[in-house]
Amino acid sequence: MFPTFYFEDGSVLNDPAATMPSDGCKASDFDQYGDLEAFGVHPDWMRQLTKFASVQDRLKEWQPQIMEKLIKFACLSLKALDYDGIRIDKATQVTVDAMATWATGVRKCAAEVGKNNFFISGEVTGGNTFGALYM
Repeated sequence: MFPTFYFEDGSVLNDPAATMPSDGCKASDFDQYGDLEAFGVHPDWMRQLTKFASVQDRLKEWQPQIMEKLIKFACLSLKALDYDGIRIDKATQVTVDAMATWATGVRKCAAEVGKNNFFISGEVTGGNTFGALYM
């Protein structure tokens, strides 16, 4: 099951499975959809399923059990290290809805320890129009 993917203009991609390879084991917390070049060759949404430029594995953050782990890890590190904000490297590699879920969970955790103005920033690796979907 795929999450909602968006084109650079904000329109919804209706059938991502039709454009992705279907070979290989998909029963994993990690992507199994290969490796794509970093920029300019494939649409931004497609890079949300694959390794980023051969160096970063992708988690299927749209799956609830994986998102729960990501929020828990962020909360544990926030409480242990007492930081006031966090920067997400290549934030647009995370699906739009998953980023909103994660940020909401992290801000809730931050509020529990008195950080009511917790700052989250992220790197936009696609164009300005695609990045605007995350604002």
